[in-house]
Amino acid sequence: MKAILNMYDSCSEEIEVGVGDFVVANTDEFGLKERQKYEILEVNSFDMITIEVYEGHTDMYSIEYFDEYKLSK
Repeated sequence: MKAILNMYDSCSEEIEVGVGDFVVANTDEFGLKERQKYEILEVNSFDMITIEVYEGHTDMYSIEYFDEYKLSK
């Protein structure tokens, strides 16, 4: 399963991301740090992903809080 990055932004191209890809936060809210890169650990649905927020703590987030990505290794 893939999540669709930028699906809520009609001005940006939609990008499919999956487990092992990296996303970059666009907010300092909800425990995220803006401009920090996070690895996708699980795709929960087309618009929800699970990441490790900080060492030992994972959480599920909407893709709307991420607007860039880096391919996995």
